[in-house]
Amino acid sequence: ADYHWRKDPELGFFSHIVGNGCIMQVGPVDNGGWDVGGGWNAETYAAVELIESHSTKEEFMTDYRLYIELLRNLADQAGLPKTLDTGSLAGIKTHEYATN
Repeated sequence: ADYHWRKDPELGFFSHIVGNGCIMQVGPVDNGGWDVGGGWNAETYAAVELIESHSTKEEFMTDYRLYIELLRNLADQAGLPKTLDTGSLAGIKTHEYATN
């Protein structure tokens, strides 16, 4: 997951990466995002990337649990409801929701 530290920011910006059993904050929160999708970039409190290079289900589940915990904590920090993909501006949005 550490390759995200070296990636070209023009390819997208996110505040956190979850992978390899850890959470890395790679940018500030409450600063918008880039490549979130749709018109959501300026509305983004935090953009979290879950790596996709898991070799086993166990690796994925470890990272997925961290990912969900981080999303909940970030929602609390921002004072946002812990809702998923609702029509309301406030709440947690998936990339798929934001781009459709």
